[in-house]
Amino acid sequence: IYHGIGINKLTYKWLPVFLNLLDLSIVCSDFELLKFKLNRIKESKIVRVHHGIEHKLYGFENDEKNYYREEIRNEIGVLEDDFIIGYIGRLSPEKGCDLIIPAFKKVIEKNSSVKLVIVGDGILKNAMQEQVENNHLGDKVVFTGFRDDIPKVLCCLDSLVLPSYM
Repeated sequence: IYHGIGINKLTYKWLPVFLNLLDLSIVCSDFELLKFKLNRIKESKIVRVHHGIEHKLYGFENDEKNYYREEIRNEIGVLEDDFIIGYIGRLSPEKGCDLIIPAFKKVIEKNSSVKLVIVGDGILKNAMQEQVENNHLGDKVVFTGFRDDIPKVLCCLDSLVLPSYM
């Protein structure tokens, strides 16, 4: 939860003290590891896990990809001919989720066979669903909620968007 955004100077002053009291801090890049070390976090209390993604889970053969593409599309109710734009992640302000629906509205003005699949949950979910309803996009947007089969879900997408304010 140390993103470096929205943290005031007093917090920065005390952050190393608090982090050194923890058993362990996990960072996701060499840059973050260096930042922690420069902020006097004890090296013995830091572990780097590169983004926590097990890349082997995403290595499907073409037949498997096609099978999962059809299976997930059927499950969420989109057609094979639909062009699917997807978002996968936490529905929270710093992720830029408030940009997704307005941007998608512009996309469907140019291509009506596009659908949006939003995978995830979070504090913006209700507001986003309300945006969809207010813009009469209910037949174009699917909210799946949290899923634990993301490698399979990715097979059904034609494009992935990852907006962010970070």
